[in-house]
Amino acid sequence: MHVMLNIEMELELTDEQIAIATPCQTTLTNWEYKLAAECYLKLAKELEGKPYALSQDGANKLGVDHLVKTITFLHNGKLKHVALDAEKPT
Repeated sequence: MHVMLNIEMELELTDEQIAIATPCQTTLTNWEYKLAAECYLKLAKELEGKPYALSQDGANKLGVDHLVKTITFLHNGKLKHVALDAEKPT
């Protein structure tokens, strides 16, 4: 994306400057875990004191068997489903 912006905006940035502005894989992974945790906390707050159902089903992800977990609850008169699938194939 940085390269595309560089070309489109005619910024004439060097590869080194683009690399410095691009987060490393570790940073991106940390941001993803932080976002997942924030989403879980938001959902927990939304469900506080309300009834909900937890369901699961077997699945296969990248050749690894795992359980898909889903929370179902009533939101503004409609059923809402949220997948809680944080398992990572090893």
